[in-house]
Amino acid sequence: RDLSEIDPEQVGESASELTLSVLGPKTIEGGEMPVVFAPLGASRVIGYGFAGAVSAEEVQKGRSYITDAFGDTIASEHLE
Repeated sequence: RDLSEIDPEQVGESASELTLSVLGPKTIEGGEMPVVFAPLGASRVIGYGFAGAVSAEEVQKGRSYITDAFGDTIASEHLE
């Protein structure tokens, strides 16, 4: 096969359908709930979700979701 023959959107749809069929998703009531992360999971959430956003290069190039947040609070005051 040639890479140009692969439809990334179709690959994503197929992967999500397969994943959902294996997991047997259930609808739950929404709300605030406690979450427990293993140390590795917590470090990944912070590393991928926050550390990249506060990178000076990412902010300066406009690639961060906090690019326009200069002077705003961007995290909980409980984080140290």
